[in-house]
Amino acid sequence: RKALPDAVFDTSARGPRTAVEELLCGLFAEVLGIARRAAYEGFFSPGGHSLLATRLVSRVRSVLRVELPIRALFASPTAADLARVVEQARTARPALVAMPRPDVLPL
Repeated sequence: RKALPDAVFDTSARGPRTAVEELLCGLFAEVLGIARRAAYEGFFSPGGHSLLATRLVSRVRSVLRVELPIRALFASPTAADLARVVEQARTARPALVAMPRPDVLPL
């Protein structure tokens, strides 16, 4: 047994365990322009950068309807870690919609 090398466990190939993780894996792949992304693969390792991070946070807000600061992605760069943040995040503000303009505008 001493002559055998230490076992190496690859957790990056693990698939999503929750619905939120599955959605985040899909959004990661969509924004990065790749076929698929595992739950423990980081966002920045295949070429993700700050502009794509902004795009991803915007997609997460629109799809999952949660308020997510961009620093959360930098602190939790995998779908599994970000799913925990998303589950604790508050709901997003409602989208802006056009309203009829009143005749007299308030100052």
